[in-house]
Amino acid sequence: MPRALIAAGLLVAAASAPLAAQATADRSRLAVGFGIAYHGGGQLWTLGGQPIIDGAANVDTAIVGRRVEAQLGVSFTGAYFPTERWGVIGEVQFLGLHYDDSCTLTTNHSAGEAQQICQNIQGRGHDGTAVTLTVGGMVRPWITHDVAPYLRVNAGLDVSLNSSIRMIGTWVDSASEEADYYVLGDPSPREITPTLSIGVGFTAPAGRSSQFRLEARDNVVFLEHPTGIQATPDPNAEPPVAMRASHLFSLSLSYEMVLEKRRGHRY
Repeated sequence: MPRALIAAGLLVAAASAPLAAQATADRSRLAVGFGIAYHGGGQLWTLGGQPIIDGAANVDTAIVGRRVEAQLGVSFTGAYFPTERWGVIGEVQFLGLHYDDSCTLTTNHSAGEAQQICQNIQGRGHDGTAVTLTVGGMVRPWITHDVAPYLRVNAGLDVSLNSSIRMIGTWVDSASEEADYYVLGDPSPREITPTLSIGVGFTAPAGRSSQFRLEARDNVVFLEHPTGIQATPDPNAEPPVAMRASHLFSLSLSYEMVLEKRRGHRY
């Protein structure tokens, strides 16, 4: 998917050449658009020595972890340039934050409950529902060409319905019924946390009143990470946590309607 977006960007640049030859240096002053993005993943956190207690009060320990899986997302943007070089941009972005869990037992004293719980956690996915709401500034360092590079910095909030720490495994109890085991609990799974993004890209005209935007970005999301073990499997309990930054790199391609232009010079 990243190669496809890069190829699309090259096509956009190539397609803009005939429009540039038409001899305009007009600049979009107000534009709104819709985009698709590929968000990369990475390891979020790892916790060792986490106890898993079975029904017979045997205690095993495990290394548990969570990573963010790569996925596609969409965004809606609006940009306004009161001057040729400087502007502001607001964005609503579906970031996703699809989690994937891991669990490896480091001891094995139980009659099988801990193995079931750990095996159920291993590779278990959690659909992402995170949306970022940001606003920031943009600068266009070169203003004499139709293909206009820019740098942007945005800040705002990440709103997620998924807990970044809660981890649940399922096992079959003595009554042959499935039961949930809260390895790590979180009484407030919904999270609203700060987010920051730094992007570099360019815009290229797609017609008289539209343009493409290709951008590479570092999304810095601040999420809770467990810093210590949880001693009991209580859904209302919570391990020691700290807010830490995670970097999620993305590549996006947007199509924008230009609502107002600043007229330039003709060659």
